[in-house]
Amino acid sequence: MNEKSEREQTEEWLAKIEAAEKEYQPYYDLIDETRNFYKDVKKPRGGRYNIFWSTIETLKPFLYFKQPQFYVERQNKSADRTERAACIILEKALAWNLAQFDFDSVIKYARNDFLISGTGLLWEQYKPEFTGVANPLAPEEDLQIKSEEKVESVYVDPKDFLTDCTTSGVWEEISWLARKIHMDAEDAARDFGTDDIRIKGEICIYEIWDKKTRKVYWLSKACPGRF
Repeated sequence: MNEKSEREQTEEWLAKIEAAEKEYQPYYDLIDETRNFYKDVKKPRGGRYNIFWSTIETLKPFLYFKQPQFYVERQNKSADRTERAACIILEKALAWNLAQFDFDSVIKYARNDFLISGTGLLWEQYKPEFTGVANPLAPEEDLQIKSEEKVESVYVDPKDFLTDCTTSGVWEEISWLARKIHMDAEDAARDFGTDDIRIKGEICIYEIWDKKTRKVYWLSKACPGRF
């Protein structure tokens, strides 16, 4: 069987995304409605009190109040000094990891979304950094060596999240999921190394995680025909 061309694959993915967005649209509208109700956009007359806002504000600290303090416990409860030292190292490593980005704000955004719209999303993102060093076997070329790496929890607006809608609705049966990344067209062209983006202003890029192929695709309607 011949493999599909890149254009055929992108057209297939765009069709899947369009179908998923159509399926999710009523929920996106509901998110807007509940957010406006929480913010009391319509400002009702008569001095009525927004009990929905009050309820959410009361629940916020019960769900998440402040950044957690880590505690690593030994499974066998022994008094071994080496195991105790290992637990302390793990605790400090976890605390250091959260200190590399604003975890507290990110989790609070997701908490608020969960209370208001029923969905709070965090996206775990692996970010390696590479440094060019001279190649001893080919001096005219540089070797890209990983110099640093970290994992960040990134906030995702529920309106920017979508999944495969052709399954029965059980999470384990979902074959793909995606999030929307809103970027300036010039920044997207630079970051993805392409000259095919012909529009100006903000564009939407879909980061797609496909379970079947075990691959991650980046796709935009502003750059059809290629990933």
